Amino acid sequence: LLWRLFWLVRAQRALAFLSAEKRETECWILDRDLCEIIGDTLFGLSRFPADDVENLLGGRMATAEGICQLVGDGLRAWGLTGGGSEDDSGPQQQQQQQRGSRPKKKNKRLTSPVPAEQREGGGGQQPHNVNAMFLSKLNPLTRGVGDEALRDDPLVRDDRRPALWLEDRAFKQSLAFYERATSRLRRKQPASGPQDDGGSSTSAQRPASSS
Repeated sequence: LLWRLFWLVRAQRALAFLSAEKRETECWILDRDLCEIIGDTLFGLSRFPADDVENLLGGRMATAEGICQLVGDGLRAWGLTGGGSEDDSGPQQQQQQQRGSRPKKKNKRLTSPVPAEQREGGGGQQPHNVNAMFLSKLNPLTRGVGDEALRDDPLVRDDRRPALWLEDRAFKQSLAFYERATSRLRRKQPASGPQDDGGSSTSAQRPASSS
């Protein structure tokens, strides 16, 4: 959850590069969804008991860099071991059934359908490995743009992290982000208002013209 929070804070800071007008008109849905996801993440973190803060933030979890390294090592280990044989058995069986049914109808015209499908079937587990290995190399703290500002964010700073539980900041800020997300909806609902106001203004002008 902390690794996810780092990425969400970076996404929020990326939106800050846009002008206020674009954020209000073109990206308000993105900002609303981002606030909602950050609220979900902070709420999930707030469910950990404050008594376990020392254990939770011990060892490599004490720093943001250590958290990212720990997640990267976990993704790398998962990528090397594969995505699991039980989940892959179903698609492989379906491919074998397709291999048995297709050559009966198209064996005379297509001479190499089976080798092509064997390549696809043999690489069925590779997407899991490749995705995990790719994610293991991504670090939200070092992207080359706004890294220092990200590290200074209160939700990323190492000295502020225990306060998420000790001062109940995780729960309080989750409510603040939820409120911000709902305020986006309230702000956009009156968008249909100008049509009503325009109609009322025209109706107000008609008696003036008739008189």
